[in-house]
Amino acid sequence: MAQIKLLFFLTIIMSFYSCRVGNDDPLISLYSRNRRICGNWELTNATYSITQKNSVRLTQHSYNYAKPTLTIDNDSSIFYSLNLTIEKDGKASAKIHCGTKYYQITGYWWWLNNSRNKSAIEFSFSPIKDIGDFNRFKITNLHREYMVWQISGEKSYTSEGVFFSTSFNGEYKFKRKE
Repeated sequence: MAQIKLLFFLTIIMSFYSCRVGNDDPLISLYSRNRRICGNWELTNATYSITQKNSVRLTQHSYNYAKPTLTIDNDSSIFYSLNLTIEKDGKASAKIHCGTKYYQITGYWWWLNNSRNKSAIEFSFSPIKDIGDFNRFKITNLHREYMVWQISGEKSYTSEGVFFSTSFNGEYKFKRKE
């Protein structure tokens, strides 16, 4: 009888553990990933780097954000804020304040992988056209009050006989806004 109770207990524990999608997701959550991701979010911290190269030159840039300052190449800094709204009907909007400019964009979001896994998200914002991997994010940590996204990729193309390559990676941390 004790073995049956132990087996039952281990089965319950493993079923909760299997609900985790991201490595840093909560062990147990009463909220689905859909319910956790929907809401109003504020970017609190980010790091991003991009390398662009062609046959003539190599350009590298790094961006570090710690609310409310965006530092570019460890050299110049500007005021920056990003507020993101993700709705359960698939709509999304973002309000971006960068220096003295303010942008408001709207669009859509969806899960990239199957509806059970839900470990990556994609956005399509207007007037921004499809930018490929630049709008696809892996969600490594999705809690009710905060989330962490990662992005990485490489794009290559040829234009007028010149080869271009762009590689990028970054991490974004958000906090739920009330």
